[in-house]
Amino acid sequence: MRQIVTLDVIPLHTWLPYANIVAPASVSNQPSKGDKLILPLPVYKKADTLAESLAEAISKRYPPVIANNPEQVVSQKRIAEILDNAFAAAGQFRRENRLGLLGRAKLASAFKGRLRELGYDEEFVGMASGRLAKALSGIP
Repeated sequence: MRQIVTLDVIPLHTWLPYANIVAPASVSNQPSKGDKLILPLPVYKKADTLAESLAEAISKRYPPVIANNPEQVVSQKRIAEILDNAFAAAGQFRRENRLGLLGRAKLASAFKGRLRELGYDEEFVGMASGRLAKALSGIP
């Protein structure tokens, strides 16, 4: 099964010659409104599953009810410990699977979405996804 991704941020005619891609005769090298490049990509089901399991692991040890309650203060050290324990699996996943840039982006996006679904505020989602990116990059 393949997933279709459309890239419409950069017009097709601007980078097509640099990518050493020979365009079919029906594709013009001239700019036109709404140019899109369709890339078939493998489905990153493992990444989606990992993102969901990471979010679930975090929610068990640091539920959104506590995270979003200003009266129940949890130390930054404790939060970092919870995230580091959860992201140990992400480091192992990175060593076993070559995700590449798009795979890491998909994993981070799925992780953010799951945290939002669970009810975490944007500040925590941003902080947690930043730590996940660091874990996936292999930076100590």
